[in-house]
Amino acid sequence: MDTKLSPNMRSTIKLKLSIDIQRLLLRGLKDKTPQIILVLRPMLWELIAKVLFLRSKEGSPPVFFEWAINGQTVKSGPEVNYKIENYKKFSTFTIDEIQRNDSANYTCIVRDSVGSDRQTVLLTINVQEGSPPLFFEWSRNGQQIKSSPDVNYKIENYKKFSTFTIDEIQRNDSANYTCIVRDSVGSDRQTVILYITALQLTPLYPRQQTEGSYFQITCTIQEGSPPLFFEWAINGQTVKSSPDVNYKMENYKMFSAFTIEKIMRSDSANYTCIVRDSVGSDRQSVLLTINEGSDPQFFEWSKNGQTIKSRSEANYKIDNSEGLSTFTIKSIDMSDVGNYTCVVSNEFGSNALKLTPLMSPRHQKQGSIFQMTCSLQEGSPPVFFEWAINGQTVKSSPDVNYKIENYKMFSTFTIEKIVRSDSANYTCIVRDSVGSDRQTVLLTINAPKLSSGLTHKNQTIGSKFLMSCNVEEGSLPVFFEWSKNGQTIKSSPDVNYKIDNFESHSTFTIKSIDMSDVGNYTCVVSNEFGSNSRSILLSINALKLTPLLSPRTQNEGSVFQVMCAIQEGSHPLFFEWAINGQTVKSSPDVNYKIENFEMFSTFTIRKISRSDSANYTCIVRDSVGSDRQSVLLTIHAPKLSQSGLTHKSTTIGSNIQLFCTLEEGSLPVFFEWSLNGQIIKPNPGVNYKIVNFETHSSLKFENIERRDAGNYSCLVNNGFGSDGQSVSLSIRVPKLGYSVNHKTQSEGSYYQVFCSVQEGSAPLFFEWTRNGQQIKSSPDVNTKIDNFERHSTLTIPKIDRRDAGNYTSPKLSYSGSTQKSQTIGSIFHISCSLEEGSLPVFFEWSRNGQTIKSSPDVNYRIDNTKSFSTLTIDEITRSDSANYTSPKLSKYLSHKSQSIGTDFQVFCTLESGSHPVFFEWSQNGRTLKPIPEANYKIESSKKFSTLTIDEITRSDSANYT
Repeated sequence: MDTKLSPNMRSTIKLKLSIDIQRLLLRGLKDKTPQIILVLRPMLWELIAKVLFLRSKEGSPPVFFEWAINGQTVKSGPEVNYKIENYKKFSTFTIDEIQRNDSANYTCIVRDSVGSDRQTVLLTINVQEGSPPLFFEWSRNGQQIKSSPDVNYKIENYKKFSTFTIDEIQRNDSANYTCIVRDSVGSDRQTVILYITALQLTPLYPRQQTEGSYFQITCTIQEGSPPLFFEWAINGQTVKSSPDVNYKMENYKMFSAFTIEKIMRSDSANYTCIVRDSVGSDRQSVLLTINEGSDPQFFEWSKNGQTIKSRSEANYKIDNSEGLSTFTIKSIDMSDVGNYTCVVSNEFGSNALKLTPLMSPRHQKQGSIFQMTCSLQEGSPPVFFEWAINGQTVKSSPDVNYKIENYKMFSTFTIEKIVRSDSANYTCIVRDSVGSDRQTVLLTINAPKLSSGLTHKNQTIGSKFLMSCNVEEGSLPVFFEWSKNGQTIKSSPDVNYKIDNFESHSTFTIKSIDMSDVGNYTCVVSNEFGSNSRSILLSINALKLTPLLSPRTQNEGSVFQVMCAIQEGSHPLFFEWAINGQTVKSSPDVNYKIENFEMFSTFTIRKISRSDSANYTCIVRDSVGSDRQSVLLTIHAPKLSQSGLTHKSTTIGSNIQLFCTLEEGSLPVFFEWSLNGQIIKPNPGVNYKIVNFETHSSLKFENIERRDAGNYSCLVNNGFGSDGQSVSLSIRVPKLGYSVNHKTQSEGSYYQVFCSVQEGSAPLFFEWTRNGQQIKSSPDVNTKIDNFERHSTLTIPKIDRRDAGNYTSPKLSYSGSTQKSQTIGSIFHISCSLEEGSLPVFFEWSRNGQTIKSSPDVNYRIDNTKSFSTLTIDEITRSDSANYTSPKLSKYLSHKSQSIGTDFQVFCTLESGSHPVFFEWSQNGRTLKPIPEANYKIESSKKFSTLTIDEITRSDSANYT
């Protein structure tokens, strides 16, 4: 037969201990009567009435015990089934075998020569089992404890019961006390909650003040209920207000004030406030030390709050001497109007406004009264008080739960019944005509708070359901209670669930759920300061797929395979696949293959290409419902910007530059150039130069030769694939360029015309004609001809009517189109090459009609050579002229349900928009950052970001954004 304690024991003992603890905390009662505590014993029904002496004067022996059943006095005898045994300090009432008719109120009365006390226990009959030998064990907050000389408790084990005694309890004895009993068959346990509740004052601190200053102590209740009775003592002697003393006492509902308007040296003393209610008392003391205005003393003057000092050019004079400072203006004018203030200070302080320091932080229980009294320590009326909560100024009104009351020398802030949301910083500000001071108190509520978690769980029939209730904050001990759909539930052999309570958490387990287990399960945790709860809705969902890893990033040409497997569900199952939301099937015309099996399905592409980047979805159905999982496949092969230029023509001896720019793809990338299919590389014997950068490459020719004509290709590759682009380069025969077709000038003006080679190779020979007749320079003519390597000039310093000619201006060619649309963050590059015209030439760039130049302060770079110029922006921004599209993110699943311990990963991919983009993750609206101690990992690249949790726990249930 298993050992079993009465389930009713918990509530009965809790009630009685709560009553007796208040009694044990009584101090200074006039009637020194003995106090009683009643203890229930397991295994049989027995009462022990034990006299607990608070002091040697309270309840002194001899004491006399008496017992009553339902108010009728009873005694031991052969004809009754109970036994009464009286000892020096306690009495026992025993029924060896209780029966149903023993249900009653049992009262123990104790008397001595001074007075009496009594305690009553209601006995409810429950079946109890177990037989000797029995072994008892005690624990406190789950930790085993034993009697020893070093502890304040005593454990005594008997044949059929065990007692646990604390002769004089203290505040730190609040705990969860558990009795465990074992026999040869099994064990049982019962727990008693010990709450310490007593009258308590807000702590006070020593004060140092100067002679003549204002002294006020406010004695405020932190815990306790009206009616309250205040009393004051100086150096242990009780005092009262009267016309013959220099102090004043004022008692209010929840506090008392002790005031001395102007303290003297003789007022140095210990001031004590004593408060009493119907149950007990408490006291707080303040030691006042008087500091005289001793040397050295320091004087400071100010005008309208601004410090002023003597100086030769000022119209005033400050003279400081021992104990005296004077401020003199010999002849005042309108500018001298103002408020002049003198402040004197020494090592003990100054004569400025000062508040009495307040105790901070304050830890209080939920539902208790919170009151602060803000008292003036130094300063004189009139003063003005103001209050703030977390830095925000507040005022009393019918809409708030606090009350502010201002008096001549102090102000009070009161909340009659605090709640968790009242945890805050409370600040009192006082002002007078000269300055201000403030004091702040941090209020913390020590009620328990549970960790957040899932609010809904879908599980299959037969699976295990586990809910954990974890205390995140709050004072121990805490006590747990479970309910289903609002009805309290407890563990027993007749139910399919199990409840396990620990020091700071509790678990609820159903090994194998069925349809009857569907419901709302709630865990309530409580301590002496308050309570908190958390609920989870359990529902049955039969079909579930194993989560798939998404996105998948692969190399071009690799194998792509997705396995869609059942995690939970029953036969028969029907699988279906979709690409970007469109249902697909296997056929000879497609590059993928779908294979369906009993519990899973596979989707395979043997050799992926860039066009296979898509969202692949597996859908499974059974007779009850369906589920789906998706995988985003991304192929990060590089892609080059298309300039639209496939052919380029130039002349022998000219310079040319070809560009190859990355538009998209993962870094790093590698560039390679070829001529007519043959790889080319820079070396000392060639006239070209290859320069590679992170995202672009250039091929530059100096002094083009006829052999340089051909098909030039740029190839870029990374770990995911490659891309290329080509341009054909041809060499043109010589051709002259002309500046203008016709020019009209006035007679006698200066005239010059240029003849430059547009196409052709050196050496070149120039010849000039006028009206078809060849002309040459000579002293006899008014024309002068100058020939250079690639151009010639004809000059007439002073023209007449016979002078005429044709002029041609340079003609430029541009690489690329007249309009480009790019994304933010990409590279913008444009070249301006001289196609026709004479050297030297000068290049100039403009943006929206405004001339621009290179400098360290701009994000662009201009490079000029002999015959071409380039404008480069390494990383374009929105302010750079272009067409932009706002970002749009690809959307995936909005809800995921996973098992504890599995890996969780979610992807955020840029579908459209301009670079650079910045990714940020949040959990339930709270920003997540990548830190080493977190259980998650955030990885962001150019176009997507991933959030990964390697092994999820229940607390990871949340909204991730």
